Amino acid sequence: MYDIFADSYKKAVGASWDKNHFTSRAYGWTFYGSYEGGIATRVQRSGLIKLVAAFGGIKHIFMAFKEMETEIGSKPIWGVMTPDLAKMLEKISHGEFKQPPKTFVKLLIPHISKIFGDTVIEVNKNGGIVIDTPAGKMEKFFIANKNYYRDMLDQAENNSDKLPIPKFVVKTLVAIMKKFV
Repeated sequence: MYDIFADSYKKAVGASWDKNHFTSRAYGWTFYGSYEGGIATRVQRSGLIKLVAAFGGIKHIFMAFKEMETEIGSKPIWGVMTPDLAKMLEKISHGEFKQPPKTFVKLLIPHISKIFGDTVIEVNKNGGIVIDTPAGKMEKFFIANKNYYRDMLDQAENNSDKLPIPKFVVKTLVAIMKKFV
C-alpha cells in the first residue's frame, strides 16, 4: 500500500513521505478501497472527518469515495487535495462535495493553518493552498461536503466568540457561506 501511496503522491505533487512517516501518520486512519487504490480519512478531535489521502488508480479512488459516502453518510467531511481529485469528488458526489469560493479560502486559511499539520505558505489567486510539508511544497485545494459548510455556518453564527477568527472575518465568512450553502 505504501508503494502505491508514494507513487501517487510523487506523480501528483512531486514528492512523498518516507515509509516510516507514512506508517506513523496512517495509524488511526480509516482506509476505503483496495490495495490497488483508495482513500483514507481520520476523525479529528472536533469530530469532523478529514480526507487525508488518495492513492492508486482513478477507478479505485472513485470506488473508494463511493464506499466512504455510504459508510460515513452525512457527517461533516473536509480535505485538501489536488485539483483533479477535488473535481472528481464534486462530480461523483452530485454536488454534495464542493470547493468553496476563493474568497472563503483566502479569509479562512490564515486563521486555521495549524489544523493542516503543515505550514500554509500562501493562498493562490485560483484558491489553491500552497503548503510546506515534510514531502516538499504542494498546491492543494480545499473541499468539503455540504454538512461541513452547514456546521461551519452554525458555529460562526452561534459560537463566533469561540472561533480563532476575528469577528469581521466571521461576518464575511457567514455572508459567503449563506450564499454558498
